[in-house]
Amino acid sequence: MAKYKMLRTLSLTMRLLGWLVFLGGIALSGVIMAMPDILVTYGFQTIGTPVMSALGILFMSIVYAIIFLGVSEFVLLAISVDDNTRKLKDFFTDKSK
Repeated sequence: MAKYKMLRTLSLTMRLLGWLVFLGGIALSGVIMAMPDILVTYGFQTIGTPVMSALGILFMSIVYAIIFLGVSEFVLLAISVDDNTRKLKDFFTDKSK
């Protein structure tokens, strides 16, 4: 289990980043719904109504969160495949040599 420390760290970082993007998207959508003129005040262009902008931000945060979480799981899958392949090789190799 001590192998691939950097890949495990990368997986944890990607997982945390995915959740941070998701929760940040929810918070930003809530702020836009509560204060509709906040985007215009800071110079951002809105997409139609503030509700549309909030839904767009929420949708994109969900998409990016899924991408980050998927990459995290893929890294863990690659580590697991390597560990299981080594175990299988050790099981089938002749230990009497």
